[in-house]
Amino acid sequence: MEDPVRLPDARLMASVTEHEPGPINLRQEDPHAQRLLAGQSRLYSDAKHIRRFRLPVTFGLAALSVLAGLAFPDARPALGLAGALVSLGWSALAFGPERRKRMTAAATQEEFDCYVFDLPWKSSAVDHPSATTIAEAAGRYKGNRLAGWYPRTGPLPRPLDVLVCQRSNLGWGTAAHRQYATFLTGVLVALFLMVGIVIWLVDDGIFIVLPLAAPAKDLFELGREHRTSAESKDNAEAKARKVWDQALADPSAVTLSDCRDIQDLILTTRRNNASVPDWFDNRRRNTYETSMRQSTEHYIEQAIAAGRAWTTE
Repeated sequence: MEDPVRLPDARLMASVTEHEPGPINLRQEDPHAQRLLAGQSRLYSDAKHIRRFRLPVTFGLAALSVLAGLAFPDARPALGLAGALVSLGWSALAFGPERRKRMTAAATQEEFDCYVFDLPWKSSAVDHPSATTIAEAAGRYKGNRLAGWYPRTGPLPRPLDVLVCQRSNLGWGTAAHRQYATFLTGVLVALFLMVGIVIWLVDDGIFIVLPLAAPAKDLFELGREHRTSAESKDNAEAKARKVWDQALADPSAVTLSDCRDIQDLILTTRRNNASVPDWFDNRRRNTYETSMRQSTEHYIEQAIAAGRAWTTE
């Protein structure tokens, strides 16, 4: 039989906002954890820099081909075909290094999570990143956003504290993925309108706009990646919510093995996660951080109401 739900009184509600840092919060501040955080942050930034360089170059090559086609009408077929091949080739060539950086960053972040959550490493899913790679990347980190990576979970016993951090992780950036996908769709529509106008107004216009196939392909695939990332996080969060509800109803029904299963989902989303550019993400970063803190407070309130959290007299 499920335990009866107990509504929190004023004293318990006060403890939600005044709780102390839990074991996860303390461990994430030690030098090893901070080095892992710095390394993964730098590696994700490296992947973003490659993407940021990749797209403008693809557009630039396409634009040069378009201008050349306008300047030399007799050579439009050859220029259009050459421009399309070069643009597509560059896009494919730059994708490899970007993906490798993202995969290494995801592995480093997985090592951080396993360390602070005290979860077993799943070698069948991912290899440990080398200590040299982590140290080199951490040495290049210049930011100041490493402290307090996961919100305070003081009143929560294991594995509830791990579940809260995992859920906050899955909730981060989902809205940004959808917003950026919408933005990319708008850019793609504008590009198609421009292509239509050129084909309508210029003789042999199809050869002029042929090089634009590469940037159009990148925009379409990138938008799809962001929508897929948002859906993957939503699906993983739905599974994490079921485990959370089970833990509140019967703590003995949920173990760290369940947390490891959720961590597998998180790792998968990270390895396939599309990166939102900093210029776009930073506009609403404070909103995302506020939402994460409020979500954590809500989870702690739920745990207190169900009698599953430590409270102080």
